[in-house]
Amino acid sequence: MDKQIYSKLREVEDDHWWFVGRRSIVKRVLGLLDLPRMPSVLDAGCGTGGTLPMLSGLGKVVGLELDDGAAKVAITRHAGKLCRGGLPHDMPFSEQTFDLIVLLDVLEHIDDDLSAMMTVRNLLRPNGYLILTVPAFPFLWGQLDEESHHKRRYQASSLARLIQEAGLQAEYITFFNTLLFPAATLVRLASRLIPPNEIASDLRLPRPWLNKILQAIFSSERHFMGWARLPFGVSLLAIVRRT
Repeated sequence: MDKQIYSKLREVEDDHWWFVGRRSIVKRVLGLLDLPRMPSVLDAGCGTGGTLPMLSGLGKVVGLELDDGAAKVAITRHAGKLCRGGLPHDMPFSEQTFDLIVLLDVLEHIDDDLSAMMTVRNLLRPNGYLILTVPAFPFLWGQLDEESHHKRRYQASSLARLIQEAGLQAEYITFFNTLLFPAATLVRLASRLIPPNEIASDLRLPRPWLNKILQAIFSSERHFMGWARLPFGVSLLAIVRRT
C-alpha cells in the first residue's frame, strides 16, 4: 500500500464504521468455530494491527506484516507477537503451525494468490480454520483499489475455485456489506466521473452521527453469519478448513 494509506489507517481504524463493522462480523464468525482452548492464531498481513487486540482474546496470537511502517505501528498495540514477513514465500515460520489463520483483505494484494493459499494450507494444523475476506465484484474497482495496490477483486465462484485448488475446503462463503451495497456502488461509479481530490478519500472518518448509523447498519449483518448466504455485497467472507 501507499505509505499515506497506512498512516490514514492507523488514524481511523479503531473508530471508522467499516473497520468496526468488519471486526464485529469476524468476531461473530470466530464464535462459530470449533477451536481448541487457547488456540494458536496467525493474523497474516495484519497491517497496523487493528484486529490483533480482538484476536488476542482467543489465544496466543502472532501478527505477520511485511511493511516496515505498518509493523512499527502494530507493535505499539502490545497484542501478541509480531513477525516480519509476507505471503507467499517470505515466511518466518519453519516448523510452527496454527489452529486459526486470519487473512483479512490480504489476498487481493498478492500476485500469486494460489501460492499464498497453498502456503496458508501448510501453516494450518489438521482441522485448522482459515477466516478469509476479500473485496468483491471487479466492476466495483475504484481509486482505493489503485491506491492499495490491489491486483483483483473476486467473484464468489473464483474465490471458491481458488480455495479448492489450494487443497482446502470452503465450509461457508458469503457476501457481506450487503445492506450498504447500493450506496457503495453509486459512490464507486460516481468517482469514475469525478475522481476524489485526496488520497485514501474512502478512509475519511464521517461525522460522528453518520459514522454511528453506518456502523450499526454494517454490524447488523453479523446476525446472518453462519446460517445465511447473502446474495451480493462489497466484500466476500469465507470459513475455510484444512480437513
